[in-house]
Amino acid sequence: MDPLIGTMTGADLLYVGSLIVGVGPAIVTAAQDDNAIVVDCTGMTIAPAVVDTVALAGGRGHRPEYVATLTPGNACDFLVVPDELAADVRDAVATVMTRPGRVRALVAAGRPVL
Repeated sequence: MDPLIGTMTGADLLYVGSLIVGVGPAIVTAAQDDNAIVVDCTGMTIAPAVVDTVALAGGRGHRPEYVATLTPGNACDFLVVPDELAADVRDAVATVMTRPGRVRALVAAGRPVL
């Protein structure tokens, strides 16, 4: 969901502590080699949990899909929702507010909250 990278399908997200350190295909293989805990999110969408809500509403002139990113160096705040509930960032965030029971995971500052 980064304006330069775009939205990735079938990608992995790797974080250490409270920072994202990698995003892309096949990162899970390297993580398994380092004995990291790997969570399979097949059929799920990982979306930023912290978004610029003004931009999301179109108030900054930004395209809504660029209101938050999951790129290396950013804070590790994300949510995991079923693909059918996350056509875009707006839908994924709305799921947290309107259907919290459908959220499969919520990570804040690198710590699982849900």
